[in-house]
This record gives sequence, C-alpha cells and structure tokens, in this order.
Amino acid sequence: LVLSAAIVRLVISSGGLPSIYSSLIYIPLAIVGLLFGFRAGLLFGIITAIAMGPFTLSYPFIRDNLISTGWIFLLMSCAFIPVTTGLVSSTLKTTIRQEQHAKFRHQETGLPNIKALLRYFKSLSKNPNLSDESLFDIIDIRLKNFDAIQQKIGPEKAHKLVKLMAQQLSELLGNQAHIGQASDSELIGVQQASEKEHHSAQSNLKEYLQKEIQ
Repeated sequence: LVLSAAIVRLVISSGGLPSIYSSLIYIPLAIVGLLFGFRAGLLFGIITAIAMGPFTLSYPFIRDNLISTGWIFLLMSCAFIPVTTGLVSSTLKTTIRQEQHAKFRHQETGLPNIKALLRYFKSLSKNPNLSDESLFDIIDIRLKNFDAIQQKIGPEKAHKLVKLMAQQLSELLGNQAHIGQASDSELIGVQQASEKEHHSAQSNLKEYLQKEIQ
C-alpha cells in the first residue's frame, strides 16, 4: 500500500499519465496478485485505479475529451496485471500441492505411503511430549496372496480391498492410530498405547484377522 501510494504520488507530481513512472504502478499490483491471489489482486487494482482517478491523466487527454476512455484503459490495466499474476500463482500452488500429495500417497489407494510413514516416525522422535518410556504399537499386516486376489477380482477391486482394510484397522485401533501403506500388499499401523491398551489392541487385532473382510 505504501509503495503504491508513493508511486501514485510520483506519477501525479510528474505531470500525470502517461508518465515515465506509470509502469512502476504495476509492480505492487503484480506482487499483491502473487501473494494474495487474483481476487485480492483485482480488488487492489480497482482501488489503485480509483485512487489515481481520471484526473491523473495529462493535459492532452483532457484537451481531447479522452478522460473516460483513458481512465477505463487505466482501470483495465490495473485489474489485468494482478489478476494474471494471481491466476499464475494459484496454478503454481495447486500444482505444488498435488505433487506433494502424490509424493506422500500411495498411487492407487491414496493412503500415506512409506515416505509418509518415515516422516511420521521422524516427527515422533522430535515430539517433546514423548519420552524414552513411551510405548507404541506397530502393526504390520501383509496380504501374502495379494497377487492371487488381483488376478481373481482385478487390480482396482484389490486396491479397494486394501483401502477398506486400512479404514477398518483405523476404526479398530482408534483415532490416535496412524495407518499407512508400505507397499501394494502391506499396511502399517502405529499408535501410542499404555500396557493395558496394548493388550486390548492385540486382542482386537487377532479377532479382526480371523474374520472375513467385508
């Protein structure tokens, strides 16, 4: 805002538009679009154009009765720059977010992959609320017949089955559990638990694995 106000003042003091300094006004407009998105950029552009006003135009525009035309062009220019940079910024942020999601997710199921699990283990080592005496349950479930399941019901349904198992495992262990997929046929669950909760989880897990997945 301060930069824009300074540039507007500079343009006016130099005789109005067009001016050798007029292109400087697009710098803060572009920055606002990049940092805050195209909506905020559009609003800022309109405010800037209004602040500059039609009377910042130089004498030739006023003499030839081109005030309205000149100011409309100024308004469109002030709106176009931040909207363009805002859309570019939004596209880049979306692309980066999608790449980050793909990096830490299993391609077929969308579950946290081995990289996400390793990052989670690393975060546990830095957690100040945990001590050397903290207890954790680490559950490793592998479908030894995953290839046969794929051949029988197809890859898509096989991956849906693994995702269903992950959801059921999460419900079984509770909201504090962290479930990830180390490979197509392997799920890993991690949860902090007391000794009593450990025996309970062990019992529930044993009962779950004896049942047919539904």
